[in-house]
This record gives sequence, structure tokens and C-alpha cells, in this order.
Amino acid sequence: MLDQSQYSAQEALDLIQADTPPLAFGKGTAVYRAAVKKLRQLDIPGMMTSDLAGIPMTLAFVDLLFERWDRTPPRTTKEKESRAQQKSRLRTIARRLEGTPIVHMSEDWAGLCELARKLAQQHGWSEQTLIPLTSSLRAEAVADRLEPTDLSRDWLANLLRVRGRKRRDSLKAAARLLDELWCWMSLRTDPAAIGNVTEN
Repeated sequence: MLDQSQYSAQEALDLIQADTPPLAFGKGTAVYRAAVKKLRQLDIPGMMTSDLAGIPMTLAFVDLLFERWDRTPPRTTKEKESRAQQKSRLRTIARRLEGTPIVHMSEDWAGLCELARKLAQQHGWSEQTLIPLTSSLRAEAVADRLEPTDLSRDWLANLLRVRGRKRRDSLKAAARLLDELWCWMSLRTDPAAIGNVTEN
């Protein structure tokens, strides 16, 4: 269902929750987050899965989805309005993502993010706690072609100097979280701690 040139609904959700461009909605974050999460609840044969990572977030897909869904008309005015709002929000998300180059993860990054999610479940952390690591820090590192073991305090310090306040806070949180997780990671090398970087 999903090819490598498309953002998935899960990737869209990660960007929304991290308030990261192109899906930085500010005070409107909650309604866009809810619109994506509701996709898990839709039962449209041949199109939907409960795994958001398998759902493409494109205008073509959103339009086809609602074309199929609308074959079962809303039963109430409230349901009709709710469906229209969800379509509008999903189209906004898809429109912002189209034309934005997708940054794919290497096997090492994918493995680290998956292990981090498993450890979060074991320790009772919410998945949202991991967003600074699995979205913000990961996206910056992959854009610079860095693997998890390539990260350094110098790299992070330089990044913090050129990012906005909200992004800086997210990156700092990610670095602290990564330092906490290193001892659990089965990586080939042991990177130096980077979570205590301060800005000049």
C-alpha cells in the first residue's frame, strides 16, 4: 500500500506531535492529531489497516478514501460535519507533505527507534515521550547522513545554535533520552553522552 516516496500516516502523526514543519500546527495540533488517529478506526476493505505506518498520507489516497467512505452516507448532520472536518484536515496534512522531501531511516535508525519504543512500553513511558528522539533528533541526524553511533556533542551543539527555541527544547530532550537509553541499546560502539550540551 505504501511506496518509498510517500509519507505514512504514522510519520505524519510523529511530525504533528513534535510540532515539526511542515506539520507544525501550533494551537491547532490537537485536531490534526485526532484526524490522523481516527484513521485506525475506519473499516474500509482493501484500503485501511490499524497500523498507521502502512497508510500513505497523500492527497490521492485521502480523496480515494473519502470517495469510498461516502458510499456509506453519514447518518446524522453531526456525523456529516465531523467527516467533512476530518477530510479537510487530512487533505491539509497531505498537501503540506507533498513536495516535502522524505527522509528515510537507515536500518540502524529504524532499529534504534523500534527498540526505544519497546523499552518505553517495558518502563511505562508513553510513546509521545519518545517523539523528540524518534522524530526531531532522528530527522536532523538522517538529514546530515549520521547514524546513531555518529552523534556527538559538537554536532548537537552546532545544531542548537541555528534552531528555534521549540526545536532546541525538543532536541535537548531527545539527547537526554538517548543518553538514558544507550545502556540498553545493542549497538556496535558506545557513543559519548550528548544530553548535557549547553548553548553558548
